Amino acid sequence: MDEYKTKRINEQYTVMFWTVLCISLGLLIAGLLVEENDSKRLLITLGSGFFIGIGISKLFKKDIGYKPTREEIEERMFGNKKDNEVEHKN
Repeated sequence: MDEYKTKRINEQYTVMFWTVLCISLGLLIAGLLVEENDSKRLLITLGSGFFIGIGISKLFKKDIGYKPTREEIEERMFGNKKDNEVEHKN
Protein backbone atom coordinates (compact mmCIF):
# COMPACT_ATOMS: atom_id res chain seq x y z
CA MET A 1 0.00 0.00 0.00
CA ASP A 2 2.89 2.38 0.63
CA GLU A 3 3.94 2.21 -3.03
CA TYR A 4 0.42 3.02 -4.14
CA LYS A 5 0.19 5.90 -1.65
CA THR A 6 3.51 7.32 -2.82
CA LYS A 7 2.43 7.03 -6.45
CA ARG A 8 -0.83 8.87 -5.78
CA ILE A 9 0.94 11.63 -3.85
CA ASN A 10 3.46 12.08 -6.66
CA GLU A 11 0.62 12.32 -9.20
CA GLN A 12 -1.10 14.98 -7.09
CA TYR A 13 2.13 16.98 -6.81
CA THR A 14 2.65 16.79 -10.56
CA VAL A 15 -0.84 18.12 -11.26
CA MET A 16 -0.49 20.88 -8.65
CA PHE A 17 2.94 21.84 -9.99
CA TRP A 18 1.78 22.21 -13.59
CA THR A 19 -1.39 24.06 -12.56
CA VAL A 20 0.48 26.62 -10.48
CA LEU A 21 3.19 26.95 -13.13
CA CYS A 22 0.60 27.72 -15.83
CA ILE A 23 -1.14 30.24 -13.57
CA SER A 24 2.12 32.00 -12.74
CA LEU A 25 3.21 32.15 -16.38
CA GLY A 26 -0.22 33.49 -17.36
CA LEU A 27 0.00 36.20 -14.72
CA LEU A 28 3.50 37.19 -15.79
CA ILE A 29 2.53 37.36 -19.46
CA ALA A 30 -0.58 39.37 -18.59
CA GLY A 31 1.61 41.66 -16.50
CA LEU A 32 3.83 42.32 -19.48
CA LEU A 33 0.86 43.09 -21.76
CA VAL A 34 -0.96 45.45 -19.39
CA GLU A 35 0.01 49.11 -19.69
CA GLU A 36 -1.30 50.46 -16.37
CA ASN A 37 1.39 50.71 -13.70
CA ASP A 38 -0.66 49.49 -10.71
CA SER A 39 -2.20 46.53 -12.54
CA LYS A 40 1.10 45.61 -14.11
CA ARG A 41 2.88 45.65 -10.77
CA LEU A 42 0.13 43.54 -9.18
CA LEU A 43 0.16 40.89 -11.91
CA ILE A 44 3.94 40.60 -11.92
CA THR A 45 3.98 40.36 -8.11
CA LEU A 46 1.35 37.61 -8.13
CA GLY A 47 3.17 35.68 -10.86
CA SER A 48 6.45 35.94 -8.98
CA GLY A 49 4.72 34.84 -5.78
CA PHE A 50 3.44 31.70 -7.48
CA PHE A 51 6.97 30.92 -8.71
CA ILE A 52 8.30 31.31 -5.18
CA GLY A 53 5.45 29.10 -3.95
CA ILE A 54 6.48 26.38 -6.40
CA GLY A 55 10.03 26.50 -5.06
CA ILE A 56 8.89 26.27 -1.46
CA SER A 57 6.51 23.39 -2.19
CA LYS A 58 9.37 21.46 -3.81
CA LEU A 59 11.42 21.86 -0.63
CA PHE A 60 8.71 20.62 1.75
CA LYS A 61 7.06 17.48 0.43
CA LYS A 62 4.18 16.29 2.62
CA ASP A 63 1.05 14.17 2.33
CA ILE A 64 -1.04 17.22 1.53
CA GLY A 65 -4.27 16.31 -0.15
CA TYR A 66 -3.87 12.56 0.30
CA LYS A 67 -7.14 10.74 0.82
CA PRO A 68 -6.96 7.04 1.58
CA THR A 69 -8.92 4.65 -0.62
CA ARG A 70 -11.77 2.59 0.74
CA GLU A 71 -9.57 -0.50 0.82
CA GLU A 72 -6.96 1.30 2.92
CA ILE A 73 -9.59 2.49 5.39
CA GLU A 74 -11.07 -1.02 5.68
CA GLU A 75 -7.62 -2.52 6.11
CA ARG A 76 -6.85 -0.10 8.95
CA MET A 77 -10.18 -0.76 10.66
CA PHE A 78 -10.55 -4.50 10.17
CA GLY A 79 -7.01 -5.71 9.53
CA ASN A 80 -5.67 -7.46 6.47
CA LYS A 81 -8.41 -8.74 4.13
CA LYS A 82 -6.50 -11.89 3.16
CA ASP A 83 -6.20 -12.97 6.80
CA ASN A 84 -9.93 -12.43 7.34
CA GLU A 85 -10.84 -14.43 4.21
CA VAL A 86 -8.67 -17.35 5.36
CA GLU A 87 -10.39 -17.32 8.78
CA HIS A 88 -13.85 -17.42 7.19
CA LYS A 89 -12.92 -20.38 4.96
CA ASN A 90 -11.80 -22.44 7.95
